[in-house]
Amino acid sequence: VLTVGGAGPQVTGVSVQGTLPAPVSTISVRFSEPILRASFTPEDVTLTGPSGDVAVTQIVQQGDDLYQIVFPAQNDAGAYTVSIGPGVTDLATVPMDQDGDGVSNEPGDDVFRAMFAIDNAGPSVLGVEPTGPVNTALSQILIDFDQELAFDTVGGDDFALTGPDGSAIGVSVTPVGLTQVRLNFTAQTTSGDYTLSVGPAITDRLGLAMNEDGDAIAGEPEDAFTTSVTVALPDLVVGGLTAPLAAPAGTVVSATWTTTNAGVADAVAPWREQIVLSSDDVLGNGDDQLLVDRITSADVAAAGVAPRQADVTLPFGLEGDFTLFVVEDRAAQVVESDETNNVDSIGITITASLPPADLIVDAVQAPSAAGIGGP
Repeated sequence: VLTVGGAGPQVTGVSVQGTLPAPVSTISVRFSEPILRASFTPEDVTLTGPSGDVAVTQIVQQGDDLYQIVFPAQNDAGAYTVSIGPGVTDLATVPMDQDGDGVSNEPGDDVFRAMFAIDNAGPSVLGVEPTGPVNTALSQILIDFDQELAFDTVGGDDFALTGPDGSAIGVSVTPVGLTQVRLNFTAQTTSGDYTLSVGPAITDRLGLAMNEDGDAIAGEPEDAFTTSVTVALPDLVVGGLTAPLAAPAGTVVSATWTTTNAGVADAVAPWREQIVLSSDDVLGNGDDQLLVDRITSADVAAAGVAPRQADVTLPFGLEGDFTLFVVEDRAAQVVESDETNNVDSIGITITASLPPADLIVDAVQAPSAAGIGGP
């Protein structure tokens, strides 16, 4: 029955909108005017969810124009639609006129409809970067979640990073967009597995905590996400340096040594190789003399050994006891798991020796004129 004349009540708002955390079991609805209580029954409400219709069990009056729709708790994630009317009347028994056209109780136009969604799962980790063996220093990890995060619930204590020896590594957290965070920490160069634990107290924007194990309880210790990142680096080790124990200044001596890759990844060329002569046993102070400086072009495989040789010219003007140093990767072009074993040294005594004579004609004197055959 349609009623013409006199504006009927309208629904002015409901408590459900957007996405809500599960469970949802009530919807509050407000009308534009007081409602005749007996006219608003469960039959006036249609609620549909992802699994079909949901039975409304009760209508509870909370005020003259405010009511609550009650139904079994809904936990299924997805879209829901609620429809109200049009047979709900005001105190004068005028039915709803939701579209405000002056004609009440129209089956289509005077039905109030609203949509909302239910989310029943907190954030999950989709993946981390980097993945696979990392052949450089590890100082950042990017973590990707499947939904937007409540970043006020995200802090350094939500992440536990441990090194290959089990020691804890402190991290700081930087949000990246709405669904990612980046962990920052001191560069790690020890080869091995780094274990990362994420959560479980991190929540999405609805306040739902992580639930990695998929049971009915979120935020449990077992809901943390755990993974590992492997660092695999080379380690150049210099050893076995040989050279004459004594030689005159100015002579060319042969130095031999081995460069071993004690790491778990190939040492990829190029890198700088140097031989340095020092008047003491300290490399890097002011008395060093660079005798050989060359670029190595051949890789050294993991666990590989590379014999090395260089001809070294001892400078003239030196006499006494010196130290000959061999340094691999002097410019730190190769990221290694250990940068402290790239040097070997040997003592050498240099005896005095004069440079070879180098006669240079710098003036010629002769008469300005002379006769043929004369003295």
